[in-house]
Amino acid sequence: RVGAPPRTGRSHGAAFGDLLVDSDPQALIARTRSGVQAVVIRDLAALLHRPVAELGLAIGLSRATLARKIRSAATLPLAESDRAVRYVRLWRLAVQLWESDAAAAEWLTSPERALGGETPLHHAETEVGARRVEQLIGQLEHGIAP
Repeated sequence: RVGAPPRTGRSHGAAFGDLLVDSDPQALIARTRSGVQAVVIRDLAALLHRPVAELGLAIGLSRATLARKIRSAATLPLAESDRAVRYVRLWRLAVQLWESDAAAAEWLTSPERALGGETPLHHAETEVGARRVEQLIGQLEHGIAP
């Protein structure tokens, strides 16, 4: 699987790979409601070459809380699961656009003029911002200048 870390033996909650392959909205809603594994944040941070704590703060978890949830193989509550799914969705779209994990990570973590100089990841801290990033990806896919 392109863009996915290797699977481990976890059994509860949605894993990173599950979120990548499931683009069906109803399935993603169900996975989000049942909870996303906290390790999804660690896995995505590794792919983005960003500190886990940075991504944890973006979804609303302190460093200590996220570390505890990862250690205990916990699932995230609904609000944090929803934000985690948002970032995984953007990762999937960026990998599809750039056809490379490295290029997707570079683009998501670099300032983008079309987003007022913010990185796409930072811009996506709100749902409205994430939708703008998705729109920008769509424009780039179709060769439309932002």
